[in-house]
Amino acid sequence: MSVLLVDDDLLFADVLAYSLRIQGFSVNIVTDGQQALDQVVRSEPDMVLLDVRLPKLNGLQICFQIRQTSSVPIIILSANDEEEDVIGALECGADDYVIKPFSHRELGARMKALLRRCAEHKSWQSSNELELGDMVLDVGSHQVIRKGTVISLTRIEFRLLHVLAMNIGMVVPYSQLIDYVWGHDGGDANLVKTHICHLRRKLATPDEPGAGIRSVATVGYSLKTT
Repeated sequence: MSVLLVDDDLLFADVLAYSLRIQGFSVNIVTDGQQALDQVVRSEPDMVLLDVRLPKLNGLQICFQIRQTSSVPIIILSANDEEEDVIGALECGADDYVIKPFSHRELGARMKALLRRCAEHKSWQSSNELELGDMVLDVGSHQVIRKGTVISLTRIEFRLLHVLAMNIGMVVPYSQLIDYVWGHDGGDANLVKTHICHLRRKLATPDEPGAGIRSVATVGYSLKTT
């Protein structure tokens, strides 16, 4: 698994790279934003670890630019632990946010978990049917079927469930939900909340009244793994 580590603190980067290599990763280090953008195109890494404070372009600017052309998993590494910093990173397209200082073993475990989820995501995208516990999402017909019974969803409700299912276990920010469901036609966080409320009600069971959809305050929603 190839990893692009973007950090201008070479001592920190060398120590982290050594630890990750022991855990089975192949690590390439670059020290500024332009190098990072070039390497994403040239070497197509399996994952990008991205520091926030960098010369020329900061980590969030780099993350946003990568997301215009690539779906490579991105983890932000930062000493900033304010909620707004985390939200800003997720809205720029980051998949995870790890606060410095951190355990190298924990980071490695997070990286492997994220890579597994992304592999499942790609597998689901290539299939017309997604399995979610006792439900099946038929992407072609925009239907949800539970134990042979069709659950009637609106187009918007289905698309919200679909994007959550494709990112199962991960927090999907409001901005990404809006873009996937409404695109350039509009949509806002309040609309998302209203449709998620309807979706939860339609998919609820006695054992799962919230339909497995978890709200992350001021950020977005996630669908729990089964």
